[in-house]
Amino acid sequence: MANSDYRILYKSVEGVLAIITPANNCDLNVEQIAQKDVPTGHPYKIVAASELDLDDNDEFRNAWTCDDEYLSDGVGAEHGNDADSGYLVPRKYEDGTLKPDDVVEAELQDVLYGVGPHDPA
Repeated sequence: MANSDYRILYKSVEGVLAIITPANNCDLNVEQIAQKDVPTGHPYKIVAASELDLDDNDEFRNAWTCDDEYLSDGVGAEHGNDADSGYLVPRKYEDGTLKPDDVVEAELQDVLYGVGPHDPA
């Protein structure tokens, strides 16, 4: 099967189920892509795309989840994808310092339930 026939699942630091669609034009196999792209230390699961019944237009997309035990195929390696990297909002300022939890939470709430960071107010 081609790389794009698989999906790599992991939970972001926000607890949201993140889904990676590997590219076919990559010289890496799916396992290598997972090691590279899943944040350091985050467990992941590789599944056939046909096993997932997800609607890309689902308004509750950011509420997808799974049991932690399901993410049992490996753990993201040290390839520069920081374990604290956010999926929905960055956990660090551009200068590399960590944002306070209340700032991250407010930005996350805006993305999930209000205006996004790039939307007009």
